[in-house]
Amino acid sequence: MGIFSRQKSNVSVGPPGHQQKVDALAAYLKYSRGRVTTLAKLEQKTTKHLLDLNKREETAKAKGDKEVERLQALEEKAEAKQDKHATKIAQIEKAKQKIVDQEANVLTKQENVVAKAEEKAKAAEAKVAASGATEGNYKKIDTLRDAQAKEERYVTEQKEIHANLPEKHRLDILKLDMEKDATTAQLEHDLKKLKLAKTQAMYNRDFLIHSLLADKAKTTHKKAQVEARLAEERDRCDSLEREFTQLSDVPPPVAVAPYEPAKQVEPVEQQPETHHEPEHDDAGSFNDDLDDHHDTAHHDDAAHHAEHDEHHDHYDHAEHTDYNEHEHTDYNEHEHTETALPEAPHNP
Repeated sequence: MGIFSRQKSNVSVGPPGHQQKVDALAAYLKYSRGRVTTLAKLEQKTTKHLLDLNKREETAKAKGDKEVERLQALEEKAEAKQDKHATKIAQIEKAKQKIVDQEANVLTKQENVVAKAEEKAKAAEAKVAASGATEGNYKKIDTLRDAQAKEERYVTEQKEIHANLPEKHRLDILKLDMEKDATTAQLEHDLKKLKLAKTQAMYNRDFLIHSLLADKAKTTHKKAQVEARLAEERDRCDSLEREFTQLSDVPPPVAVAPYEPAKQVEPVEQQPETHHEPEHDDAGSFNDDLDDHHDTAHHDDAAHHAEHDEHHDHYDHAEHTDYNEHEHTDYNEHEHTETALPEAPHNP
């Protein structure tokens, strides 16, 4: 026998249609309890998912901040190198300016060197001329001529130095510029690379947090909906519990017609009644759950059928109309855990 079974009796224990009301209300209560179970599980699932999103957000923010701070430190270090290089650049510019400023003096000094060398060369030439071209002193003459040639070579060298000074100064300045530009380019490249890496790290952090926040907003809204539906369903379940308890307390028999023991009523095969049950995904079919729970007392009078139809109109249309009206697909993710209802009090 089912959990809502009652003692079978051939004597009516209540008004016509009373047992059908009890059975229908029991099925409704069973459905409502299943809804509560499903919504409670869904609430736990969304709460867990929301906590997981909060944890992931904190982790993403912590890791992202740590990476950004690391790259920021490297960027500051590169900027410090640039500051140090700026001092070196200033020194290079100062050296270049010194070359330009001193170029005239250097040329003048070199001109003086050339003039002195020319004087020495002329003096050597005069000595050669004064020595005479005699065979007896050829060694002395060769010595004087060698000295003269040496002085002339020195004059030539100094003149070449004087002539090449402007080009030498230009090349020295160009070398300083190359050194400055090469170091500057390397430092700028390193700094730009670090800035790009830091920007990428910030983007990765913020994009992940943005995605998690969007998911959190969606989950929070869903959680609020589930909680509201769960509270509503619990209230309805509590109301059904009270109604079921009251309805199970069967009132004294109501005399609809005088009792005629001598009259034999031929048993009539009762046609299966058609219940207009609401379509549920979670609660199951009323007929499947209540096959073993119908009272064996049959009422064949018109009052019974009228009240029975009124009962179904009441429970099928007035209260069952909106069960699945706003049903979310997530509510049916889990099968219902059916909670056993207390058996209705037995009436002897």
